[in-house]
Amino acid sequence: MTTNYDWATSVLWEAGLPTNAGNIDNVARWMAAENPPSNWWRGSSWNPLNVNASGSGSDSFASLTQSAFRTAQILRQPNMHGIYQALATNQSIDLFSAAVVASPWASSHYGGNPLAIASIPQPGAYEAPGSNIPPAPPPPLPTAPTEEQMMTGSYAPNGAYTVSAAQAGTNHLLVFTLEPGQPWSVIDVTDAIQAAHPGQVYLVQP
Repeated sequence: MTTNYDWATSVLWEAGLPTNAGNIDNVARWMAAENPPSNWWRGSSWNPLNVNASGSGSDSFASLTQSAFRTAQILRQPNMHGIYQALATNQSIDLFSAAVVASPWASSHYGGNPLAIASIPQPGAYEAPGSNIPPAPPPPLPTAPTEEQMMTGSYAPNGAYTVSAAQAGTNHLLVFTLEPGQPWSVIDVTDAIQAAHPGQVYLVQP
């Protein structure tokens, strides 16, 4: 079974964003702003958020899996930074709605109303016909250190990776916490973080 909430979860996971209940609910409301919940998959186009990457009208995809991947790619574009950050920092529906309205996602900017998405009632779960999205895999286990990625630590129950030191190239997405009281050193993760402190949680993205 693939519901609108399954697809919302898949988009978040593909984008490297938290798949918590708040984010999933926010994306489901956003989908309801783009298509009726009872036809959230947009018929044979399988395009729940009306992605228009081609510039010639809403795109069509072969499956919901494909559209989730492409939608996640677009969310990571620099011009969608406001939406991405609202989801990365688990913002409320009001702030998420304002970020979407202010973004270039829709040329109409949803009528310019910052609460356009927040005002939509939380939709029910509707199953799309004949298309299944496989569940997101668990976080990968640590691999042997490479030139671009070195870390020591362990996974927390929520999937976050706790490390005492890390280095990463720009192609890595890491969520990590330095362990208080454990050996640790200066962090160099791209150009964004040159030093880190025990107990702090860092989200690092390309």
